[in-house]
Amino acid sequence: TPTVGNVHEIAHRIDPSTRVAYVDHEPVAVAHSQVLLEKDGDPERHAVINADFRNPDKLWQNAIETGVLDLEQPIAILLIAVLHVQQLDDDGRDTGPDLVARYRELLSPGSYLALSHGTADQVEQQRATEMAEFAKMYDHTATPVIWRPHADVEAMFGDFEMVEPGATWTPLWRPEYSGPDAPNVTFDSPSDSVVWAGVARKPRRA
Repeated sequence: TPTVGNVHEIAHRIDPSTRVAYVDHEPVAVAHSQVLLEKDGDPERHAVINADFRNPDKLWQNAIETGVLDLEQPIAILLIAVLHVQQLDDDGRDTGPDLVARYRELLSPGSYLALSHGTADQVEQQRATEMAEFAKMYDHTATPVIWRPHADVEAMFGDFEMVEPGATWTPLWRPEYSGPDAPNVTFDSPSDSVVWAGVARKPRRA
């Protein structure tokens, strides 16, 4: 859903013809997003979908029905701070990696996948302890969290081609491209962000 530094606003600055569809499964969040888009969006280029991330094919169909996206053309899926919330099936199994694999299949060649994920991998012990305590708080809720090691996060990109600088700590992912109104967030060490991120491109057909 739209947040600080809305995707459709940032994309518009780069290219006024860009199209954006937001997705959320909470009706209240969808309604809030609709209000924001009615205020500063363009109904021809911006939409919000009430759908469940755990049902990729239904979500994809809903995206088509908005008329905003041309799914035959390269697009970008942004899974930012989504996958460390476990995507549980009816048996309580986290299906996050399987879901991402399906979304990779649905993307047309030349499309992009961007994701960020919380991790306790290679962080200072105090930070790792804090993250373990935080995760424990959510163990018996509807939204348990999981901190994956770097290798497991990177595996979600499958055979997509990583965009430079590859997967890394978020403060190191092209900070030189921050906009003039981007918040100034600093860390003593990049690992203090505890978020591993990357962008990858689906290969075009030979």
